[in-house]
Amino acid sequence: MERKSRMTGPAGLMMFLIPVLSGALVLAGCSSSGSGSSAAGTSSASASASTSGSSQVSAATAITQKWINAAATLSTTTPLNSPAPTGKTFVWLNCEIPACTEIGQGLKEATALIGWKLKVIQYNQANISALVPAMQQALTYHPAGVALSGLPQAVWQSEEAAYAKAGVPLIVGFVGPVNLSSTVIGNIGDGPNLVDYGTMMANWFISDSDGTGKALNVHVDSLEILKGISDSFDSTVKSGCSGCSVTDLSSTLQDVESGALNGQIVAALQRDSSIKYVISPQGGFIAGLPAALASAGLKNIKIASTGSSSQNIADVNNGTETATIGGAFQVGGFEMIDIDLRHLEGMTVDPYDGGLPKKLIVKSSDISPANDYPPISPFTSQFKALWKVS
Repeated sequence: MERKSRMTGPAGLMMFLIPVLSGALVLAGCSSSGSGSSAAGTSSASASASTSGSSQVSAATAITQKWINAAATLSTTTPLNSPAPTGKTFVWLNCEIPACTEIGQGLKEATALIGWKLKVIQYNQANISALVPAMQQALTYHPAGVALSGLPQAVWQSEEAAYAKAGVPLIVGFVGPVNLSSTVIGNIGDGPNLVDYGTMMANWFISDSDGTGKALNVHVDSLEILKGISDSFDSTVKSGCSGCSVTDLSSTLQDVESGALNGQIVAALQRDSSIKYVISPQGGFIAGLPAALASAGLKNIKIASTGSSSQNIADVNNGTETATIGGAFQVGGFEMIDIDLRHLEGMTVDPYDGGLPKKLIVKSSDISPANDYPPISPFTSQFKALWKVS
């Protein structure tokens, strides 16, 4: 299903009032002074709209440059009260999506760093009924914590009581908003991240298109985290670009896994040849899209994504994708362990662990392709210091 809306937003109260007042003057001129007053009113409205559009582009460009120049750093700087305990077990519920693999890699390295065992239970996110049995199996390992990603709280909240009774904390990631509690103690990738990803892409789009772009915004809303990103893109463009428009393309996780999404994107672009931007909330979902566009004879289409894969970064480097945002999924795995360690020590826990490091990657960034960006290597020593690991 495709939902299309022309997105027009005011740039402050005065920017809104000036065109309205100009319109009123046009009407007054028609009734009393003739066409000269009407032409003057139209000219005033056009000048105001031009000024508004220019200020919107300038603001978006400044924000975009900030994210292009952003350094990969951790926000959490307070170390544990005492060295991380050893000999515990942590369980990761791993899904089939590439982002899950990267989170799992981060968890593998983090648990090895502190002498913990990592148990991995596989399930398929496209089959949401498989998650609850996996959660039940996880408790049989008597873990110090269990982590999962992707699926919203409505899918797994039935198991929260069992986890509370067992005294096992749940640390989730990239699931969208959740109700935190003494059992659900962390939500990596939510909080400030949920909005940032969408606004980063929206401001890049506004700046790159000089405030006149038309974008196809891909929604896979069954994953709440992706819905939040796509909605944030929509709302930022609506409020920040009076000359832009967005067409929302609704898809499903099943469409992604069957390979149908790229065909849906191509069809949408063929229906409206004025659309020159494609925005995806997950880079891995549009693998092969540049080739699909070329095969369909669609040219001069700019692609932007979040949660980049190595292919997305390679495509940015060769010019077939224009911008992408690293997911920092391995860092997210380390942050899940950081939350659990702070919980075990009775420390105050930030459920978002300070947020994930973020950077907008464009061709001039000249970044080597990697399955996850930023890679975990620059952060390992920082986590060792936080955890007092020698």
